[in-house]
Amino acid sequence: MQPGQATILTLSGELGSGKTTFVQGLANGLGLAHRLVSPTFIMVKHYPLTNSKFKLFFHLDLYRVQS
Repeated sequence: MQPGQATILTLSGELGSGKTTFVQGLANGLGLAHRLVSPTFIMVKHYPLTNSKFKLFFHLDLYRVQS
């Protein structure tokens, strides 16, 4: 992951397989101070990264998207 470039990481797995736990660890490693929860009902959440070389962290849950 390089600052100044968009980086997209996709995760796929069954419900309860640890995707959100992985994303929480990644966000924590990038300096996100907020408690990150799965955005199931709103599908997209974004957080500013104030203590990182990166500016924003987006968390999308596309479980309900059909196409």
